Amino acid sequence: MVRFRAVLLVTLIGAMVLTAGCSGVLDSGPSVSNTQTQLTEYGPAIEFNYSVSDYSQVLLQRPDGEVVTDDTIEPNQSSSALLMGDPQPGTYKLIVQQGGETVVTKEVTFDGPNAHVREVNANWSGSVLHDVSVTIENTGDLPFYVKSGTVSVRDASVNGSLYEWIPANTTETVTVSPSFGALVVEESGDVRGQVSIRAANETFTDTFAKSFEGPNLKVVNTSSQWNGDTLTHVTATVKNTGDMGTTATAAVYHGEEQRAIDGFGTRIAAGETVQYDISSFSYIYRATSGGDVDLSLVVNSSAGFTTTPLSHSVTGADVTITSLTPNWQNGVLQNLKFTATNEGDVESEFTAYITVGGEEIASPTYRIGGGETATFSYGDGLSSGYGPIYTVTSGGDVDVTVSVSTPGSTGTSEKTASASFEDVSASINADATFYEQMNGNDYELSSLDVDIQNTGGLPVSYDSIEIEVDGATRSESLYSTQSIASGSSATEYLSFTDAIVVSDGSHDVTIRLKNGGETVLSDTVTVST
Repeated sequence: MVRFRAVLLVTLIGAMVLTAGCSGVLDSGPSVSNTQTQLTEYGPAIEFNYSVSDYSQVLLQRPDGEVVTDDTIEPNQSSSALLMGDPQPGTYKLIVQQGGETVVTKEVTFDGPNAHVREVNANWSGSVLHDVSVTIENTGDLPFYVKSGTVSVRDASVNGSLYEWIPANTTETVTVSPSFGALVVEESGDVRGQVSIRAANETFTDTFAKSFEGPNLKVVNTSSQWNGDTLTHVTATVKNTGDMGTTATAAVYHGEEQRAIDGFGTRIAAGETVQYDISSFSYIYRATSGGDVDLSLVVNSSAGFTTTPLSHSVTGADVTITSLTPNWQNGVLQNLKFTATNEGDVESEFTAYITVGGEEIASPTYRIGGGETATFSYGDGLSSGYGPIYTVTSGGDVDVTVSVSTPGSTGTSEKTASASFEDVSASINADATFYEQMNGNDYELSSLDVDIQNTGGLPVSYDSIEIEVDGATRSESLYSTQSIASGSSATEYLSFTDAIVVSDGSHDVTIRLKNGGETVLSDTVTVST
């Protein structure tokens, strides 16, 4: 009985030993391997492979002994990662715990990041510095954190936030961009800029350089809008062929006089082309005579003046009369109209010389624009002079001529219109008053009432009346020239202080109507005492 138990004990012990040996072969226990750093969207982490048979707690301990992260790892997974926080050189520990007991500890040692600047590239647009690209190489075994950067050019500097990680054994390029605006170099010459990259515990500094010759403005094209003798608008295309921007104005000059300017200045970046539109409230320039116009376009900037001639030739005024229309009414020239054309570009003031029947009647002055055709009148009481202009006193042809001479022109232009008139025609009757003299044989002609009826087509105009009776003549001047229109009549009452003495009976009286000493019309009537 005792042997059996021993055998049985031995057997049981042997079975236990065998079972334990088998367990060691089938399950080697928790393990951690293949550690490496990795950048995640949340920051640097240690990535590792693991093997556990049950849910376990894994801790990451920094070199200073502080546990920065922990996590639960599952038996059905084989890899995980823990955030490192702010990476430090030294030995990190990955600690696997089950039920509060440490089952695996994995040590990982880092020398730390080792960063330096390899290359600096400045992004210029003309004289405007938009940003600076800095290539940083990290040859260390931990990621390198870049916080911000500063770019300085001459006396100006701008800051830019970066907040970027550069992985271990990697080369990355970061760009320092101003938070607001850009750096602008205002003066030509050599520029030495500096860029500073700030990390957690150190700052890297490097330089860049550029040389600027300055702005160079060129007038590419000009266009001038002329209306006859008047410049109303100028368009100028200006290109900056230099390597710096500048602010420029464009103005039109006549000699030393500024006639118009475009605004208060336009910014022209390097390589940029802008268009200036120059005008004035009414007009830019108006020529007063024919010939070449001395105008120029002046572009003014910090680079100096750029002057471009605005060539234009103006044709002098040349007025010609194209038509003439006299307005005759029963031998009276009431008014006239004439049409004139200015074949030049310049506005002209001209004198029209009006001649009727060989007599210069008037010389009014008119104005006509360049290239214009206009109709002018004289004698209408509105534009020039009051009618009637002329009265025909005898039959025949009457010429009306208008001639003009343009100032600055050697030639003249004239137009003539002719009209034909019949002779003056009228019937004259008279009623005489006689007084008997003391002798009883003779009579004195005291007064004579002369009735004049205009029976012709011309007005009868006269300023005095002469009578002749039996060889004796008397003349009476009127207060003013009288004119009897066609178909009208008038009565003139003549009295004589120096009476004409005639005998009793019938007598022939010759009545002469005169104007300016010339006889206009005469007729003979018979009167009785």
